[in-house]
Amino acid sequence: MTMWFIALAGLIMTTNAAQAQYYHVEHNGLYYIITGCEGLSCDVAVVPEKEDYPYYEDANKPKGNVKIPSTFSSSPSYTVTEIGDKAFWDCKALTSVTIPEGVTTIGKNAFFNCLALTSVSIPNSVTEIKEYAFDECKALTSVDIPQGVKTIKKCTFRYCFALK
Repeated sequence: MTMWFIALAGLIMTTNAAQAQYYHVEHNGLYYIITGCEGLSCDVAVVPEKEDYPYYEDANKPKGNVKIPSTFSSSPSYTVTEIGDKAFWDCKALTSVTIPEGVTTIGKNAFFNCLALTSVSIPNSVTEIKEYAFDECKALTSVDIPQGVKTIKKCTFRYCFALK
């Protein structure tokens, strides 16, 4: 009986680990976590490659001009609704980001220390920009804040010395 219980516990742990892995999606070099599903449609947030620091392996950091898709895949379909906390943390070679319509939140420290980031396109659907979202983006020269943004938290643009 004891051996059967140990085998069953091992199977459950393996199944739970496999399920946890399943809910994280990589698409074209960006990483996503599912925030909710209805049928074969899921909402996702852009997140860093890893949950703990360092958030990316150096070779996997997004760089250059990044255009986040509004949707991807077909079954299930994924709709990007959020730029999660620390999504692009320390991506020093990231130069520009286009955020798609449908994203409502830019998370805490989302673009922290993106030293080469010069421009960000924020859509009208964004309603909240959280703390330190663009902290230490020293090359950022301009950001158009759409009228739909209702909340900009503290230190969102701290140390953005080039911002006009």
